[in-house]
Amino acid sequence: LQYSEGRPKKGDKGNPLYDYLLTSLNENRSWDVMFREIMVPNETDPKTKGSADFLKARVKDLNRLTIDASNAFFGVNVSCAQCHDHPHVQQWTQDQFYGMKAFFVRTVDSGGFLGEKDFGIVKYTPNKGTEKIAPVLFLNAKPIDAPGMKDPTPAEKKVEQMRLDQGKKAKGPPAPPKFSMRAKLVETALAKDQRDFFARNIANRLWHRFHGRGLVTPLDQLHSENPASHPELLD
Repeated sequence: LQYSEGRPKKGDKGNPLYDYLLTSLNENRSWDVMFREIMVPNETDPKTKGSADFLKARVKDLNRLTIDASNAFFGVNVSCAQCHDHPHVQQWTQDQFYGMKAFFVRTVDSGGFLGEKDFGIVKYTPNKGTEKIAPVLFLNAKPIDAPGMKDPTPAEKKVEQMRLDQGKKAKGPPAPPKFSMRAKLVETALAKDQRDFFARNIANRLWHRFHGRGLVTPLDQLHSENPASHPELLD
């Protein structure tokens, strides 16, 4: 709940994300379902109303969105790799930060609703080197193939904008893209051979919630250089 905007007080009904989380917990939705509903929200479904607010609150600052999503869902603070490779954690590189950002770079505000473009890349200049296109990377550092990894042509950009504008005219969310980068993030993060980040993070946060201290502390430093106090218990 700490990632909902404004840290609402008990009984506060002015926060859609808080209301969504409260409803989800009362209905005993599994964490993976909630993760999917937050990352790929259906804004026309009243049953998941408010789930889009995590993204909406951050869509105009994609660096913040990248950092907050990595922190909240995977227990990883990638902010130190934004300007240079992490000085103390070898696995967190600039490619890692901008590779995670690539999952969100196509997300836009479209008339007050969430939209996602068909094209979009992240370009950055490494601490040492020339400008490059960031690969699409989850936290395990395996590049992911994705369509639309280029700047669109004028014709492609026009078609893309027409799709987004149709939602605005209808005063609703635009039609989804043919390929959703955020849906790919969910698929990747929950894959059998890669879901440890997600699973260990929520287990660690629940342990902290109920016992006052995580098995890994700080909570956003779940990496190889900061082992759990009781590794077998966390596993």
